[in-house]
Amino acid sequence: MDVEQANELSRLRETIQKIDEEIVRLYTARMECAGQVAQYKKAHGIPVLNSEVEKRKMEELALMVPEQFRESLKQLYAGIFALSREYQDRLIREVEGSDR
Repeated sequence: MDVEQANELSRLRETIQKIDEEIVRLYTARMECAGQVAQYKKAHGIPVLNSEVEKRKMEELALMVPEQFRESLKQLYAGIFALSREYQDRLIREVEGSDR
């Protein structure tokens, strides 16, 4: 690899690093909001999992990306949804444990 190629690769990696930092910031904000959702669900006796809402959301999200990225986006959001549910469940259990 020559110097020009190395510089281009370095520049691309720096761009990915900035994108990753933004993804982490947004993920953190999303999980904080999921915590607020958990509080609301707990207060109103609403179950954490709503399969229909997740299904509709997944369909909406899939339409936001080019076809070539749809399946991988679905995999990504399946993981994000699972992590969000797990976090909400944990928060609700902690609140229930402290209510005793």
